[in-house]
Amino acid sequence: MLSSSRIPSSALRGVSLLTIVALLLLLSSVLLAQERPDFEGWHAQAPGMNQAIGIQRNEGRPMLVYFYADWCGFCRQFETELLTDDGVNDALKDLIVVRINPENGPAERRLANMYGVNGYPALFVHSGASKTLSRIDRMKLDQGKPRMMTPDEFVDTFRTAAAR
Repeated sequence: MLSSSRIPSSALRGVSLLTIVALLLLLSSVLLAQERPDFEGWHAQAPGMNQAIGIQRNEGRPMLVYFYADWCGFCRQFETELLTDDGVNDALKDLIVVRINPENGPAERRLANMYGVNGYPALFVHSGASKTLSRIDRMKLDQGKPRMMTPDEFVDTFRTAAAR
């Protein structure tokens, strides 16, 4: 007579937990391997915003303000797909650039509230000449479906806002 041997359910739980952990490690290594911008030359957080405002007052250059959160997948997508592009980075050299994580502290949260940030990423451009504030997006509708702008489209968008 053949006896049916069963694998104990505790062993199956251990295997499935091990599989889940392995998949999570693989996914995190893929995400970490994506190219991220170095943000060299960017002013950071509330103190950086204060410096950037002073520079804008003195030089009259336009300013881009980028609100993000460390956990935000859309922010990482924006950074890896647009902010690593050489053409975008070259064009951003004409602007004063600031990045602010509202979760870093109360001063950063106050800035986000002043701008009306209610989701991430949030992008704003202060024009140089007229001091007009424009909210810009990284997405575009294409035949009714949203898609990430190309680097050229994004550059055109922030340059238009900066020239207002």
